[in-house]
Amino acid sequence: MRSAGFTLIELMVVLAVVGLLAGVTVPQMGPAMAAARIKSSGRDVASALRHTRALAISQHRPCQFFLDMRQHVYQLCDGRKRYALPSALEIKLDTASTLLVSDHQGSIEFYPDGSSSGGRVTIRYGQRGVQLDVNWLTGMVTETEVTGAGKAN
Repeated sequence: MRSAGFTLIELMVVLAVVGLLAGVTVPQMGPAMAAARIKSSGRDVASALRHTRALAISQHRPCQFFLDMRQHVYQLCDGRKRYALPSALEIKLDTASTLLVSDHQGSIEFYPDGSSSGGRVTIRYGQRGVQLDVNWLTGMVTETEVTGAGKAN
C-alpha cells in the first residue's frame, strides 16, 4: 500500500525542470530590466525638469535644474534634496556654456515666463536610451527614445 505524497525522484524531476526554466528565462530578462531602468530614469528626470519650470513660474523667479553626470544626481532649484540616478547609466547634458560648471556638471535654467535656456539630457544604457529636449522658447520638455549611436526614434 502506497502512502500519499511525492517520492524523492518526483521532487528531483520538478526541481530540475524549475532550474532549467530559470536558467533559460533569467538571462532574457536583463535587456527588459535595462529598458525599464532607462524609461523610469527618463520619466523621473523629465518630471523634475517640468517641476523646475513650474517652480520658476509660480515663484516668479529663475530656477535651475542642476545635473551632476559623474555623481549621477540631479537637484531642483530649491536645493533641498539630491535625487540619485542608477550608476550604470550614461548621462549627458547639452546646455548653454554659461550654465556649465565643469565638464560633468551643469544646469538648465527656467524663467518666470515659462521659457528656458534650452538644453538636452540624454540617458543611455548600451545602445538604448531616452533623450529629453527642453525647448528654449516654451520651456516644454519632450521625451524621445534613442537607439544605436544616438538615433532618435
